[in-house]
Amino acid sequence: MKTGDIIVLLLACGLLVQLFHSHWSSVNAAQLVSVHTPFETFQLSLQQAQQLRVKGTLGDSQLQIADGRIRFLSSPCRLKYCVHSGWLQHYGEFAACLPNGVSIAVQGQDAMYDAINF
Repeated sequence: MKTGDIIVLLLACGLLVQLFHSHWSSVNAAQLVSVHTPFETFQLSLQQAQQLRVKGTLGDSQLQIADGRIRFLSSPCRLKYCVHSGWLQHYGEFAACLPNGVSIAVQGQDAMYDAINF
């Protein structure tokens, strides 16, 4: 290997490290979560630990906020996909109980995805 090859290799490695930190790091920049129900839409802070019940079309869904994260604790839907989605903490993450009409979306400066299809 020649000197030019080593310089190009070092620059490529440095670029890879920079890209990893800017695009795939797990920095938690989210501060708010948007909660949508059939009856209202509101925002909550992820910095204040709490449990709350939100009314949906089938009944109440229970949400939990702790340590800058949010999750569905329970919901009256049959398959419980919303409960199994687990903790959400990074901006752009989303969970929904479609039969109950309740969804939560973590808000941030830049979304992780520009669109999600199911």
